[in-house]
Amino acid sequence: AERQKNKNQNNGNNVNGGELYQSFVKHAMHSHNPVWGRVGLNNLGNTCFMNSAIQCLSHSTPLTRYFLSNKFKTDLNATNPLGTGGKLAIAYQAAMKDIWMIDSGGKKYTCISPTALKRAIAMFAPRFAGCSQHDAQEFLAYLLDGLHEDLNRIKRAPYVEMPDVTDGQNMAIAGA
Repeated sequence: AERQKNKNQNNGNNVNGGELYQSFVKHAMHSHNPVWGRVGLNNLGNTCFMNSAIQCLSHSTPLTRYFLSNKFKTDLNATNPLGTGGKLAIAYQAAMKDIWMIDSGGKKYTCISPTALKRAIAMFAPRFAGCSQHDAQEFLAYLLDGLHEDLNRIKRAPYVEMPDVTDGQNMAIAGA
């Protein structure tokens, strides 16, 4: 039993020693629990574009399980110059916890404010700062790209030199 407990702790499934995570990983999103995932997002000014994108991603089962099971931490790439140093991925996980989990006091949320996630996004994409309306697709594209770069497994991309012109290539096209 002790060996199995250590194995569960090492593979990232045991978070804060809680059995709630174990239960979630096994049953969430396919559960009949009427509360999990049925949490609204407060409008922080004019952020319905952001809220709708977060709700859509929240119900993408593989992505949400990846974050709530803490498996994303093994892929976190804090040194990627194209990423946010892992800040966006960590803020996204916190938002998913608020949407899908019950807090330590057993309180069930009906509505949360995704202020930490909004702040993390605004830090690296100032166009989403403030309370202005934006395009949901642009926001979703930034969020997915930011998560991708924060979780990129390639720590150091190899340099690949591309030839300027190859044999048989039209010189006029190569110069364009």
